[in-house]
Amino acid sequence: MKLFKALPTKIMPSGNKFVPTLYNKICRSESCWNVLKCSSLGNFKVHVDLLSTFLIEKELESKIFPSIEFYELYKWIKSSPYYTEKVEESCIRIPAIDLLSYGRVQKFENEIGEFIQNRSSWNDGLNNVVFNFHSPMSNITGKADTFENLPSGKSLIASSSLRHSTVRYGFDVPIPYYSKLVDKFSNSETITDVKRPLDMLILGNLRSDIQSVLDGFLESIQSSKFAILKLKNCDPLNNFDLREPICDQVHLNSMNLNTVSVVSNIQFDFEHEVKVVFTQSRYCLITFNEFDIFQNLYLSVALASGCVPIIVGMDHILPYETFIDWSLALDRIDIREIQFLQTFLEPNYSISDKRAQGTFLLKYTHQ
Repeated sequence: MKLFKALPTKIMPSGNKFVPTLYNKICRSESCWNVLKCSSLGNFKVHVDLLSTFLIEKELESKIFPSIEFYELYKWIKSSPYYTEKVEESCIRIPAIDLLSYGRVQKFENEIGEFIQNRSSWNDGLNNVVFNFHSPMSNITGKADTFENLPSGKSLIASSSLRHSTVRYGFDVPIPYYSKLVDKFSNSETITDVKRPLDMLILGNLRSDIQSVLDGFLESIQSSKFAILKLKNCDPLNNFDLREPICDQVHLNSMNLNTVSVVSNIQFDFEHEVKVVFTQSRYCLITFNEFDIFQNLYLSVALASGCVPIIVGMDHILPYETFIDWSLALDRIDIREIQFLQTFLEPNYSISDKRAQGTFLLKYTHQ
């Protein structure tokens, strides 16, 4: 972690009788935001605390580093003309602790909650913004289907994991998922259908209800004429990382292997390089994994690589969905419609348009 060597280290107290103020489900802009701090006369200010690495008092071997993505966000805010060091004059206040992927620090949620809420700028979360990509795992369901465990109080949640069933409309903001790893897929959209031997790519272990319907389609005669590759992560405990290959092919329909064999670097055995399978597929099935976490990273990579997404499930909120017509760049279906996937996989004139729109929207929403 040479990148973070210059950051100061803070010790979080552990074992205190402290109960964090958890996510407030009834927040709206009129009840959880002080608009008087947000001037429309060019005096809009943002404050972010000093970024640090953290040690837990009784677990000093467990050092918490920020992610590269959070570090990039922090640097961008600090260099922005809207940044202010004065908390009292800021409209937006951002805790300088990385909650983008909350699962990796959730076991310290009491310590993190105490740290966040002891900040002078906290005020029960008023005018605070918490950035998040993957929501916390629920202690009740064991799935990442809620923000109720997040020590966020009245904070606004800016997340790529918001859902229609739980979002606080008029308050929370659906943002794009961002990863530095997506950058290596640039220019892949120029690969045409002729050079994409796979009709559809399916990745990861999926939510059981989705997997059940999908298995029915994959076993049906309707799917037999398509080249469909279904892979899962080599590391079963990791559903997001693109640094490692994906492997364990569990489904490949009958296809013209002579056509496929001329494509360099494709293997149909155990390991598959991530960039290769995305850039060699016309469509990518994007949905919720076995922990009910939406495959945000795969969606970004699909758009960047020109693999047109077919999103299964209607609950997930896409970035800035109110303002962007995502139907121009992807297809979206209900779980029950999986059995009719063949209608989407048939060659059609609109796929090149969707591919172009997808790469444009990815660049537009990630600026």
